[in-house]
Amino acid sequence: MSDNVPARMTPNGPKVREALLCLIRQADQHDFCLTQYYLLKALFFADRSHLNKYGRPITFDHYYALPDGPVPSLSYEVLKKSPGAWDYTGMDAALWEATPQDGTKVRFHNAARDPSDEILSESDMEELEAAFEHVRHRSFKRIWSETHQDRAYVNAKAKGGTSNNPPMEYVDLFDEPNAKRAQDLLSQAKVHF
Repeated sequence: MSDNVPARMTPNGPKVREALLCLIRQADQHDFCLTQYYLLKALFFADRSHLNKYGRPITFDHYYALPDGPVPSLSYEVLKKSPGAWDYTGMDAALWEATPQDGTKVRFHNAARDPSDEILSESDMEELEAAFEHVRHRSFKRIWSETHQDRAYVNAKAKGGTSNNPPMEYVDLFDEPNAKRAQDLLSQAKVHF
């Protein structure tokens, strides 16, 4: 990474949990089949947009460049029901239903409650809702193409060497790469709790 800025932040567990709830609640309201793919890509778009508009991501999750696009690792583990991820995000029970769809796909729906406005800011919710609308009106192929052209994804794949899932760097998520701002985020990311 340029200027020795580490790629990894410290994810904000409660914000990850509430961001997932926010997106699932949006899907419930629009009767949209929100699969893991659409959910994780919406988080990417929301974090990236919030970072560029307000100077910080929503979740501070670690993004990796996987074959089907950017994936926030903590969010992914929460959806996979990893006990460590649930503990980190403050979950002791499911806050939504996960129903198998069409073979390997899973639909996330029936959020147990609204997201907390004490944890998510107004701008967080606005960007999550905008990201949901963004993915809701696009096909898998179109989102795949869009995310695979994102500079952070392209750079991660180029720098990843033999790794199939290299980390994406926050400095590359800015519309204009900004190593100083990425370094400042490292400090913010350590004081979530």
